[in-house]
Amino acid sequence: MHSKYKNFLPHPHFVVPSVTNKMLRIFLVLALCLALAACDNSAPGLQTAEPAAAHSSVAACPSQDFNTFLHAFANDVRLQKVFVADPLQSDSVDATAEPEPRPVTKMLTASQLRFPLMPDAQQQMHDSLETRQIVLNTTQASVKLVSEGTDYQITFFFKRTSDCWQLYRIKNDSL
Repeated sequence: MHSKYKNFLPHPHFVVPSVTNKMLRIFLVLALCLALAACDNSAPGLQTAEPAAAHSSVAACPSQDFNTFLHAFANDVRLQKVFVADPLQSDSVDATAEPEPRPVTKMLTASQLRFPLMPDAQQQMHDSLETRQIVLNTTQASVKLVSEGTDYQITFFFKRTSDCWQLYRIKNDSL
């Protein structure tokens, strides 16, 4: 045998320690735990039962009062995903249109939306956004975010459904 490979062979007196039953059981339990943790729970037939409250707590209306609802909605992307119309009306301005800017309306499906739709309170403060809230009546309200000294103007339109408030339109007047 070539001398450069002799250091890679096990020593003739090398002894593999015996594995005890206790060590084997510990190893098998750990392997089983890792295997279960890696399982894809979304596969059909492999779903575990969850209490109904686990799903409904995510979808529960934060409040019938619009001010309370708005605070929760703006600060929780999960609520934005639940309480948005599908499709959502998106109005904007095409500043590159000729001979002058023109309005553009799109109906966006849930898969086309990019969250967060509304910046949270921390982001609003960071971007120096001012909130102008208009409650039109008991079933409709709008919130306009503006940045003084810039053209940033986005209005969020909400309507009250039978069970909660819902964002149904966003109007972006920024150029």
